[in-house]
Amino acid sequence: MRLSAALSFALICILSSCRGASADGPLPSVERLQLGFGNTYKLGCWTPVEIKLTGALGDSGAAGQIEIEAPDNDGVPVRFVGPKIIWTMGQTCHGYLKVGRPDARLDVLLRKTTDLESAEPIRLAVSSIAPVPRALAGTNQLVLEIGAPIGLADLYKRKEQSDLGRATVISVESGESLPDQCYGYEGVDLISIAARPATENNLLSSVQIDAIEQWVKMGGKLVISCGGRFAEIFRASAPLARFAPGNFVQTVQRKPPYQAIESFAQSEGQAESKLDADAAAPETMQIAQWRNVRGRVDLYDQVRTAPLVARWPYGFGQVIFVGLDLHAEPFNHWFERPLFLEHVLSTARRALLKSDSQNIALQSRQLGFIDLAGQLRTALDQFDGIRIAPFWAIGVLSLAYIGLLFPLNYYIATRWLKRRWIAWLFLPTVIIFVSAAALAWASASRGRSLRANQLDLCDVDVESQWVRGTSWFNVYSPANETVNVRLTPLDARQERETSRAASSLLGWFGLTGSGLGGMSSRASIAPLFDLPYSINLNEGTAKAVPLTAGSSKSFVDRWSTAALRINQSLTARGDGRLSGSLTSRLPFGLTNCHLVFGRWVYSVQRIEPEQMVRLDKMEAQPLTTYLLKQSSFAIKEDTLPYDRTGFDLARILEVMMFYDLAGGGNYTGLLNRQHNELDISDQIELGRAVLVGEGPAAAELEIDNRALRSDEVSRHAALYRFALSVGPSSSGAAP
Repeated sequence: MRLSAALSFALICILSSCRGASADGPLPSVERLQLGFGNTYKLGCWTPVEIKLTGALGDSGAAGQIEIEAPDNDGVPVRFVGPKIIWTMGQTCHGYLKVGRPDARLDVLLRKTTDLESAEPIRLAVSSIAPVPRALAGTNQLVLEIGAPIGLADLYKRKEQSDLGRATVISVESGESLPDQCYGYEGVDLISIAARPATENNLLSSVQIDAIEQWVKMGGKLVISCGGRFAEIFRASAPLARFAPGNFVQTVQRKPPYQAIESFAQSEGQAESKLDADAAAPETMQIAQWRNVRGRVDLYDQVRTAPLVARWPYGFGQVIFVGLDLHAEPFNHWFERPLFLEHVLSTARRALLKSDSQNIALQSRQLGFIDLAGQLRTALDQFDGIRIAPFWAIGVLSLAYIGLLFPLNYYIATRWLKRRWIAWLFLPTVIIFVSAAALAWASASRGRSLRANQLDLCDVDVESQWVRGTSWFNVYSPANETVNVRLTPLDARQERETSRAASSLLGWFGLTGSGLGGMSSRASIAPLFDLPYSINLNEGTAKAVPLTAGSSKSFVDRWSTAALRINQSLTARGDGRLSGSLTSRLPFGLTNCHLVFGRWVYSVQRIEPEQMVRLDKMEAQPLTTYLLKQSSFAIKEDTLPYDRTGFDLARILEVMMFYDLAGGGNYTGLLNRQHNELDISDQIELGRAVLVGEGPAAAELEIDNRALRSDEVSRHAALYRFALSVGPSSSGAAP
């Protein structure tokens, strides 16, 4: 199978070389093309690409721009606008793209400076064949180990993994190929940094660490493993200082707390696997002492003065600090290291990988999707006034048409009128009538104007005033046409006016899975369009997007804009509930609001601008009652199953936002991998409160440089989510 793929890739490169021949004079060629991390990438996610170009004869200042062409989820070629270069110089450049097919052909094109707005770019020849890029399904997990392996590959090998949830661990030995933009990590589920080797070998530049930091804020999970040189690695000016668990005080030499470490891993402690029985185990180790430790400490040293495992929220993501060199002796061959890592990665002490993928695959085969993102995509495809004929109706009408052509035709002409020549008139009459009726029905069911559905989610980290926005929208067209698409976030500081300064990352939204239309589907379906459209990350636009008559196309946009403020003074009571108040500083009201903390939910019908909400005397309901939509007196057997066929956008997004707390795949029967960064369950486990409410549109969709009319938007829902810090109770007891 791999040999066949390699031969196919070689043939593609040869054809690209032939097409790259040009009469435009000497041109650079592609010496090396590497996609993703270690030539591994995830379908449907933004992925870094590294392109090594040879030089070419010509003007030393000959400028141009690189474009990378790859198919989207429908197989339509997309040109991603890349960096500007001096194309006569040999150099390595980096870009970003999304790939929608596992057997994708990638082309590198050069658009000369004089051709930036008009002429067709030139395809560059590939001078050497790189290893075949490996495409992972959108439900698979991609894990990066930077600096040195800390044992994550062993952890996932010991777990039962189906094809749906398989994990791939990539060890990064050189920092050159790491992204300098946070969206380059969109397909990555977990990053670990072995701090000592990463620092000693200068693997990470400050720009790359900035990108990792932004990725964590957007919902990523980062593990920092460090067992020495704390003063150097976490000094105030050091790049990794931002991920320190607190203010560094000093390093002390102590007897290693092996017993505490083994207890944390819940090791059965067989003699051959005990750490203190290892001949390579040192008698003393460096332990860092910290002041003002952040977040929650899960493991201390033996005298409980230094955290060995600590975790805290970082934006909408999480940073986990491990005060041990897990890549070095004696931990690198410790038999229980995978168990230790499992507890390190599990915020709520739940099993890290639950083997429910097989049941999910069986239950969801008939739906056409296996992930909640697929259900969301399907729900966005329901447009007002657009009626899709069900399969049974088409079948019944087809049988009736066949009946008219033969049995009824024969009976009328031969048995009833006894004029056989009438059959020759009856046949074309029926064909013309049925064809006209079918065309009229198709025209009426398609509608007469372009339509769109949109869902916005605006997340605000109140403490840091950091905003993360995500918008999904489907665009429907009744006719074949090409459109230019842009989504502009609305700036709350400017009375809901559009903010051109806000960042926007627009791309197509593919269907995860191997079903019909899925990105991992083995069915070979030729695209209806072979002319490419372009996506420009700097402009946040998609230009000349082809739309097929009577069909839609899905998009997703990640954006940021001005922060929204809520003043809050919340403390945790001894009974696990909240006390205190919050005051809205929003320029608009929120409806259907819910404040989640711990295992409780406070419901508020509406919060107006400048309104203060006091929680001390407010009734709370159990979180499971709210998430599972139970009645107050329901028992487990009375819980209504999750509606996997529903089209309620707010409900689908609600389950995506609290996926783990709702029971995960055991409750939904679906995965939540394509947008797992939206699941805020870990934030609640770490002691934060989350306010969720419905509000006005957070972003405005433009087609061909105009905002859509109200009659062209079938549905537009917007949810706002605020992550709030909660202080400890002063008394530690319930009032």
